[in-house]
Amino acid sequence: MKKGYVLITGGNKGIGLELARIFAKNNYPLILVGTDILALYEARNAIKKTYKVPVCLIQRDLTKRNAVDEVYKIITDREIQVDILVNNAGFGTYGPFIETNLEKELDLIELNIRAVTHMTKLFSKDMAKRRHGRILNISSTSAFQGGPYMAVYFASKAYILHFTEAIHNEFKPYGLRVTALCPGPTDTNFTDCAKGSGKARIFQSMLSSKRVATAGYNALMKNKLFKVVGIKNNILRQLNRLLPREAAINIAQYCLLKEK
Repeated sequence: MKKGYVLITGGNKGIGLELARIFAKNNYPLILVGTDILALYEARNAIKKTYKVPVCLIQRDLTKRNAVDEVYKIITDREIQVDILVNNAGFGTYGPFIETNLEKELDLIELNIRAVTHMTKLFSKDMAKRRHGRILNISSTSAFQGGPYMAVYFASKAYILHFTEAIHNEFKPYGLRVTALCPGPTDTNFTDCAKGSGKARIFQSMLSSKRVATAGYNALMKNKLFKVVGIKNNILRQLNRLLPREAAINIAQYCLLKEK
């Protein structure tokens, strides 16, 4: 049976690129969406050196309101069937909320929340008609509590987790599988995006993108509701369930403070 395409937003770097490699290894054709066309070409070249699968590229900035519709139109006009959607693109901001840049945070909401919702809405409808499809949404361990100094980012990841949990159940009658991947700090360029966060305690020990991507792929194929990556992160999630919420947020604040 011919496999449909895997569409990965932010597929030219970090977790997205590692997921692209894993899907290519398993003979899935790819569509990579990103803002940096040179990085997209580099990603395609790297993948095609090892794997003989089609790799389509779409350059779009998903913080822009019409970008998701444009991506969908390009794909449908080419009559490409997307069987797996990976909502990976996202970024964070760091600093006291009253001091951080509002425009950056509104772009964060556009990308981390609106674009994820919009992509899922469009492609899940097509998947539901075929009674087949999978969606992997990249959330974070930050979804499990508020995060002082990264308030908007933590809130956006909580949205992704709760949204995914809801549609995981809703989509069952249509034969669709939906999973949230919840890694802790990962060695992507995230600390560059969240400028100034690199010295925070939480970023002193990070997972590899490859490990996170492998865990996400396996969880999606097993139809897991969500997947937390790493023993330490699983322990912290369990502690969050047991501790009073204020205590959990205080711990998060300590981890997000910079070492002196």
